[in-house]
Amino acid sequence: MTRQTSIDHYAILDEIDSKSPFIQEDNYYHYEDDQINNTDEVTGSVNWDRAVALNEKYARDLGWINNIYAINDLLIQATGQNDISLHGEAFAQAVAVWQQQQGFSAKDADGIIGPNTWRKMQPLLRTVPTTAQLPITTSTARPSPQNIFEFNKWHAQRILDKMNAGIFGTNFNSRSQLEKILRGEQVLRIDPNQAIIKVLPIIDHIGEQAANENYSKIIIGSFIRDATNGKCTGHCAGRCIDINFKEGNFNTSGSVEMVIKILSYLLSMPSQFKQSLGFGMPLQGDFFGNQSITKFKSVPASYLLNAELRTLVPQLGIVFPDNDNHLHIQVNWQLQSMVSNTTSTTTAHANTVPVSSNAQAEWLANPGIKARYPNWQMYEAKRNDVLGWGISNPAPYIENAIQEWNANPGVHRHFGNNFDGDPHQSYLNLKRLYQAKGVTNPANYFTTNIVSISFFNRSTPGHINLKQALNNAQSSLISRGYNFNLVSAWSFVPRTFNTNINKLSNHALGKAIDIDPSVNPHIVSNEEILVINTVCRSILPAGLLAESNPDTLRQASDHFRNTFTSSWINQQTQSSVINAIQNKRSNLDKYARNGFLNLPPVFVRALQSAGLGWGGTWRSSKDFMHFELP
Repeated sequence: MTRQTSIDHYAILDEIDSKSPFIQEDNYYHYEDDQINNTDEVTGSVNWDRAVALNEKYARDLGWINNIYAINDLLIQATGQNDISLHGEAFAQAVAVWQQQQGFSAKDADGIIGPNTWRKMQPLLRTVPTTAQLPITTSTARPSPQNIFEFNKWHAQRILDKMNAGIFGTNFNSRSQLEKILRGEQVLRIDPNQAIIKVLPIIDHIGEQAANENYSKIIIGSFIRDATNGKCTGHCAGRCIDINFKEGNFNTSGSVEMVIKILSYLLSMPSQFKQSLGFGMPLQGDFFGNQSITKFKSVPASYLLNAELRTLVPQLGIVFPDNDNHLHIQVNWQLQSMVSNTTSTTTAHANTVPVSSNAQAEWLANPGIKARYPNWQMYEAKRNDVLGWGISNPAPYIENAIQEWNANPGVHRHFGNNFDGDPHQSYLNLKRLYQAKGVTNPANYFTTNIVSISFFNRSTPGHINLKQALNNAQSSLISRGYNFNLVSAWSFVPRTFNTNINKLSNHALGKAIDIDPSVNPHIVSNEEILVINTVCRSILPAGLLAESNPDTLRQASDHFRNTFTSSWINQQTQSSVINAIQNKRSNLDKYARNGFLNLPPVFVRALQSAGLGWGGTWRSSKDFMHFELP
């Protein structure tokens, strides 16, 4: 079968949509299972292009896009990879490996996180503690925000009351976080005794108005989330809430009705809490209608398809396209204005946020900044992020980043069109990390150097010099009669190192490539190395880390696969080896099934001869999948 060189994912999704109808049951939308077979019944091969398209669909429709980093961590652990963010085909292949480990049949290990896989995966990503229902103890008068804990406690209890009464649904761990606030316990980085949780009055007001109408389709979703080595803002600071729809998908008219109700409720909220309001609405349905616009960047309310929303948003704040299937609300009212007038409920602009003269002056002086951020307050929020990254003069940095981004539209897709959103992959954050590597204008660097690479039956974006090296290796192998059917090969990933937003991934320059990572793992565990050394002592007398010959390492891998059995394990008497086996049994069993090096030595040597370094020669760990330019 000839592999397609370009795939129309939207055409595939149209076909999928026609075969995967929704059915309504108990006021929730579910997929009909087993409508689509993605595995060839004769050959058992998986259609990876179809898997990629289905994952794009299910990520939106099932909502697992909101858990993408937790899913990535789960998958790289399952496949023995490290320091990589999985995308597209590599992501689907990692899903298939995980499915196999979970006992899915060969037919069902199709690389797709559909309803069945998501049901099995979701509990492994998050464990929500169950707590007893707490008594209702709220007083009628709102405490002063100067009494921080009582202010937080009063609002948290009233929101829990709405949950207990069935007005609010609850998703993720929002209930347990509210109960912790009520008890005065730390919630991730927030101590409710020391910090005002600014979004609580907004949620409380929505609940009060919904209770008056006996409206019960609002689900309180993602609430307080942790920071990732960066500035603690937004969800991490208790200034945001994500709201889900009880009846499911945001493509429905009911979801639009819910958002209209919520915005209408907020019109009557006390003015001191209506400062710096922002609304993230999904690209889907009658919100933005899947227009081709950048997520997480403020747009005029006129972009919204629904007329009522177009009228309501300007009365409250700003709007921007967000991820699907939730309404994101953010707020940043100031305590100073509360002190000056804690009882005002009618004057819309009686209490304003103190002006930051630096931010306002910079916004006015820099045309790129002014064009990107509709007001200086929005710029100030991003400016604070940049200051938090250690850049003392943020305006020139941000202005230059905007100019570079605008001048190189072809690179936007590599970042998921993320200029200044999630710092793990935003151009605004990565620019400083690339500069530390000597790349002064990253966008231009990508335009000039990142190209499409075909290597045997796989394709990936990567550096032009990597392409030449791989072409040379492939030509050498083919000329000697070798051909390889690779499962996965991926190079360029412009993002940070796992959760550390201050360190670039090894793949961020496009000069490294990982090949078939599921069966050529990165071994870093001293306990795993101890067991391998014990099993393979006759082949690796100096130990795994000291060996760099691919023939010897492949021989050791085959030996481990044949030797690491229950019988061998039962014969061990050394306590350190026994403990290591117990602690690392899952990975060791994978090595026993698949080996830890499955690349043929002739393949490894061809890449080395083409000028690539191999992670199998490293002395501190062994990254058998990894090849890179010097």
